Amino acid sequence: MASDARRDEWARSQRKRRERMGAFLDSLRRRPCEVKLRCGPKRYRRELAHVRATDVVGRGRGLERRYFDVLRNPDAYVVACLPCHGYLDRHHRYPGSRKALGLQGTVLCPN
Repeated sequence: MASDARRDEWARSQRKRRERMGAFLDSLRRRPCEVKLRCGPKRYRRELAHVRATDVVGRGRGLERRYFDVLRNPDAYVVACLPCHGYLDRHHRYPGSRKALGLQGTVLCPN
């Protein structure tokens, strides 16, 4: 019985944690595109694009790994619409910094 209660408490805490992580990443994706290289009149979905390589790359990296990587390396990401993200990936893979793209400061802070 005691182990069932602990397992339920653990599952509840994990659900809350994932909800917090998802809400944080969703709040970043609701921001306007920072890159503005290929934006058009259509409203595109926004994503977090790397401007500097981190240890989280490629598909299937998962919500938790992405969340903690954004918290550890906020200067390595920009909010980009789908066309701008594609343009960055094709022409400026890892430009090195937000400053190289003409973006000042770090806006991806959780507070």
